[in-house]
Amino acid sequence: TMLVAKVLWEEANVRGIQVHEVRLFGLPRNMFIARLESGAHLCYEGIPMPAHSARQAWWLDNKGEMKKRFTKVGIPVPKVKAVFKEKGAFDAFYELSAPVIVKPYSGSGSRHTTLHIRDEETLFRAFKSAKRVAPLAVVEEELVGAVYRATVIDGVCRGVLRRDPPHVIATGAHNIRQLVAKANEHPARRGPYFSKIMLNSEALAELAWQRLSPIDMPEEGTRVLLHQKINWSVGGTTTDVTDVTHPENMALFERVAE
Repeated sequence: TMLVAKVLWEEANVRGIQVHEVRLFGLPRNMFIARLESGAHLCYEGIPMPAHSARQAWWLDNKGEMKKRFTKVGIPVPKVKAVFKEKGAFDAFYELSAPVIVKPYSGSGSRHTTLHIRDEETLFRAFKSAKRVAPLAVVEEELVGAVYRATVIDGVCRGVLRRDPPHVIATGAHNIRQLVAKANEHPARRGPYFSKIMLNSEALAELAWQRLSPIDMPEEGTRVLLHQKINWSVGGTTTDVTDVTHPENMALFERVAE
């Protein structure tokens, strides 16, 4: 998000468009006001959207609505249930295959999202957390793997980015704490975008999920995850995979954007 804002800001300067950042209590909120050449003002969050596209794009951050639309046109999505009450969350939990994820019905950025839910106690806490920011909660089956983001411009998929949670690859000769220390030596982890991997409570919880601890020495080649989220701020990484993305997936991304 920070990188996108920076690119847009620099391009606005090139075009002579004045942009001001809106901060709440001095904190960045990814909200901006741009003064266009015509004299009109455009307020936007993250990415400015043309007025004519607002009607088409409103549902993109609405997880329940997005999955309904994708399912209708045959695009594969995880099995999901949108629920309002606690009973609905428990019914969905037993209808789907554990582990499941619980997240707010709308919004983005992984806020108030809980992964690896296998028991009623965790489900209850996750439901209450999701309901703090949205009237409905979404309970869906948990898929395993990286997150891929595609950019489609004028109907053509121009780029695909793979986003991974903070992780290390076992060497068979070092424990996890040593692997993390080595990974943090990479110059890119000094900021401003990529951060160091932290062995904090979230990392310990993710290790426990994999039946591991910082002093364990996994088998060579094992991919050890150290956080539920993929954000740069927690040590996540990104990789350009445009050239190795299968043509069928490229076509699927283009279909999604129609």
